[in-house]
Amino acid sequence: MLFEIAAVMAFAGIILMLAAAILVGVVKISRAATDDVQMLVVQKSLADQFRADVARAVAAPDQWENYQAGSTCLILRGTEGRSVIYRWEAGRLQRTELTSGKKIERPLPVGARIRPEFRRSGPDQRLLTLCLLETRRPVTTCRVEISAALGGDQQ
Repeated sequence: MLFEIAAVMAFAGIILMLAAAILVGVVKISRAATDDVQMLVVQKSLADQFRADVARAVAAPDQWENYQAGSTCLILRGTEGRSVIYRWEAGRLQRTELTSGKKIERPLPVGARIRPEFRRSGPDQRLLTLCLLETRRPVTTCRVEISAALGGDQQ
């Protein structure tokens, strides 16, 4: 009788361990899925803002005041003295809008382990691309490319 009780308890213990392992796995998968969905929301918002700014711009100069355009900085010049500057600095993407002497700065979320890089291509370098580089793997890869043409959206 004692042996049978011990066998039932051992069997119940194994079942509980398997159930706990499955539950932990489901929680990890759920958390990863939630993080991925949140990342997609952040990237869509960033893409919408970037495309709107580039579409309203008439030029992307190489330099403006003390800002120098490059892979970590994009300068957009619009009409009526409006300018927008995207800068990757100290692990943050900063968007600065300058209009009529007003300066509005705000950080743009890009997600964890993501770093933006700005590129130019096409005729007269009018196609601007914001590449979101994923840095969590041994090799840095472009996870998402957001492209837009000066003066109009490029989809």
